[in-house]
Amino acid sequence: MSFNNSEFNYMVSGYDLRLKLDIRGKWLNGSSRITIVSHGGKSIDELRFVLNHGLKPLDVKGDNIREWRWYRRSLGDLRDLVVNVTEIIWDKPLGKDGVIELTVDYEGGIRDYSYVFPYVKDCIGGYTLIRTDAFSYPILLLGDLRFHDLVSSVTNQRFKYRIEVDVPRGYVVANVSELVDHRVSDEREIYVYVSKVPSWRIDIAIARFEALEEEENDLKVFYLPEDKGYATEMLDALKNCLEYYRKLFGEPARWNGYTIIELPETWGSQADYTGMLLDRKSFTDPYRRGIYHELAHLWNAKSGERVPSRFLDEGFASYFQLLAEKKFIGDNWFKGRLEMFPEKLKSLAEKTPKLLDIPLVDYGKHYLTDASYLIGTLLLYVLHKLVGDQCFYKAIRRFLKEHYEQPATLENFKNIFIETCGNKIKIFLEEWIYTPKPVKLVIEKDVDEIIKQYEKILK
Repeated sequence: MSFNNSEFNYMVSGYDLRLKLDIRGKWLNGSSRITIVSHGGKSIDELRFVLNHGLKPLDVKGDNIREWRWYRRSLGDLRDLVVNVTEIIWDKPLGKDGVIELTVDYEGGIRDYSYVFPYVKDCIGGYTLIRTDAFSYPILLLGDLRFHDLVSSVTNQRFKYRIEVDVPRGYVVANVSELVDHRVSDEREIYVYVSKVPSWRIDIAIARFEALEEEENDLKVFYLPEDKGYATEMLDALKNCLEYYRKLFGEPARWNGYTIIELPETWGSQADYTGMLLDRKSFTDPYRRGIYHELAHLWNAKSGERVPSRFLDEGFASYFQLLAEKKFIGDNWFKGRLEMFPEKLKSLAEKTPKLLDIPLVDYGKHYLTDASYLIGTLLLYVLHKLVGDQCFYKAIRRFLKEHYEQPATLENFKNIFIETCGNKIKIFLEEWIYTPKPVKLVIEKDVDEIIKQYEKILK
């Protein structure tokens, strides 16, 4: 059967994960009860879930299931990425509307994917990480067995979750949701968390954590014991950055407190609506404080791009990060960081020559989303200089407000800036969004020279 996400609209609306971990044996037993809702589209008689290739499906339970099977496959467009696929077939086609509930039981170890994605070093051990990026719980696949379709399936989900994690005594389970129960016996501890808001991912870290809290803003930091001093600094930085972003961009669309969880170095920082995983290097180094970038993701519009370019999330967060660094570290640091972007872009273009021929709007289609961190940041910086503080922040606030729930495209972004700041900015935006010209410009010219060039054009 060929799957196409445009043909149906089944989405996960809830997870209930129950996990028991053997830290020494680097093993887990898991049971995931999954609720799936249909919002229309064609009826289907089959669904597929993806699991880490170290986790073996044991059983699938649910009403009217005719059969299920699992197999190991590499993804068609990223063949080095191997996953375990669970395929479930029903007695009769699933209707266009309704709710499906099923339970997937599984066990095994978590194999890292660092050979494909350097930051995905997830495993079970002294520091255990269970998260979406390593497919460490069953993830619904809408579409074909391709990386693009899997990414789309993940990022378009919005679900609530409950997690119950059973660990050896002395280990702490950290999550960005609300702790609703904690039970301790002679040899084991059980932590129960419930999500504060619907999310697209689940992150569970297990280590001998300690924690700091700030009650007024509902802020929390889980840290490794040797890093207590850094954790204190991090809590202060989190509070200060939150106040600064609120001043610039208004209240975040979703605020339900915020939790930082320290990761081992090089494991890759990531953000959710109510917290972040923060790589130790970013955790301990005030000049590379990843909090500025990850917290900025709370001021992201919801993407409506068919294949995300990552400008609307990573481009925005990267530029907002620079603004925070300018505020809290200083102008010299800001200028130095900005000056690095052309060299990084040049290096990226040398490794991936097709970048010179692909516009920003198509970065997702051509696996060039890393460039959105660079071109996206420079686009916003030059735009900011061209329109000035007042108009820039007014347009950004309007864009974020209008696309809190309504998905946004790059065309929406362009139109709001034109409507807010005037038609003269149209030439710049169309060139930087819909043509490959910006990459060549940035490689060949100084950024200040580029700004002067557009100032002449826009007069």
